[in-house]
Amino acid sequence: MKSQFINAVLSLIIVAATMGACKSKRKTQATQTPTNRATHETAVASGKKTAPLAEKSTPTKSTNKPTEVFTPLPPDNIRDNFTKTYPAATDIDWSKQMSLVKTKNTQEMDYKAAFKLGTYNNSVIYSDKGELVESKMQIDTEQLPQNIYNAIKKEYPDAHIVSAYSYKSSRINGSYAVVIRSANLDQAKEKEFLLTENGTFVE
Repeated sequence: MKSQFINAVLSLIIVAATMGACKSKRKTQATQTPTNRATHETAVASGKKTAPLAEKSTPTKSTNKPTEVFTPLPPDNIRDNFTKTYPAATDIDWSKQMSLVKTKNTQEMDYKAAFKLGTYNNSVIYSDKGELVESKMQIDTEQLPQNIYNAIKKEYPDAHIVSAYSYKSSRINGSYAVVIRSANLDQAKEKEFLLTENGTFVE
């Protein structure tokens, strides 16, 4: 009877020792091998400030296609022509752009000057040979001929004329450039149109 009691006590001691060893092992593993994310989540739950976890980024391709390339100054012949024609010009901003005209299967370049005369915004375009190929000079909207005004109102009855320009080009048929605002202009709401002297829209 005494030996049975002793064996039972020894069994309980062995079971207790085994359970204690298992708990100690699990505690050691938990403290020695935490992950970054577990640590971050624990810190957030406790109200501590932590640096955000880095997310994998996916590179995106830019869809912007610049149509003009900035250039500090055009060739001397173009600059001289401009200075002689518009000696009072201020806020002159030169840019270089692809020409609308191709010669012998080669792409030529044009030089555009955006500038002010007084408070009016204007622009001119020269070919790379120094020839003036386009001018757009701002005028008061009240200076638009009545037939131009009527043509715009016929096409866009709710149109508000934002700005108007006297337009000349050796490449495109047109006499006036008019910027209008209208609810009928899809999402743009504002758009520039070219019109001939007789009030015909230039496509």
